Amino acid sequence: MSPDLAMVLVQKLVAAFPTPKWGDDTVEFYATELEPYDFEVADKAVTQIARTHIARPSVAVMRQEVAKRTPERPALEGPAADDWLPSSSAGLSK
Repeated sequence: MSPDLAMVLVQKLVAAFPTPKWGDDTVEFYATELEPYDFEVADKAVTQIARTHIARPSVAVMRQEVAKRTPERPALEGPAADDWLPSSSAGLSK
């Protein structure tokens, strides 16, 4: 569960889908691409992509979808699902 693997995944995913917009196709794309990886790596990759490429509403849904598809996944529901968000995202509406 190397952080380097997560960063390689970020580069791969951003290159394949450079300007993700919110929608089912975005969620499906990332969830499918991250499905083979364990939860820690997949969640780290989604978190990094979210911080730099995707608006907050997309992030929560994407993290939940990835969590459903990855082994050893924790529950990502309720207020705790958004705890990781940087404070600069607090003003974005859901």
